[in-house]
Amino acid sequence: MKSRYVWLTPNATDILPEFFEIEKLPSVYAWRNLIYRAAERSIGGEGVGVKTTRKTWESWLVVAGYDLTLIALSQGHTETTMLNHYLQLPFTEEEKAEIKSRVAGWGKISLKVV
Repeated sequence: MKSRYVWLTPNATDILPEFFEIEKLPSVYAWRNLIYRAAERSIGGEGVGVKTTRKTWESWLVVAGYDLTLIALSQGHTETTMLNHYLQLPFTEEEKAEIKSRVAGWGKISLKVV
């Protein structure tokens, strides 16, 4: 993975200190199980995997109308990958309004990932 800047929302400043205090992050296997169990309780676990949170976040940023190039760079994708996977998602108008409120301020804070 090349180093890159990951753009965040202002809410991330509340969460990041706790994240960096974690001594050991969950393995990919443990993360998948956590995601799957949470999805199973709410929407069913089919199609849920370790990349689900990243793909969800990226699709929310696209729906919220942020700059596609900046989203792609922040997520480590090419614009082509992003366009093929995230621009055709069928969110309702109510979902779009909630998404926009949850990602408000994205791009104001960055974290360099090396």
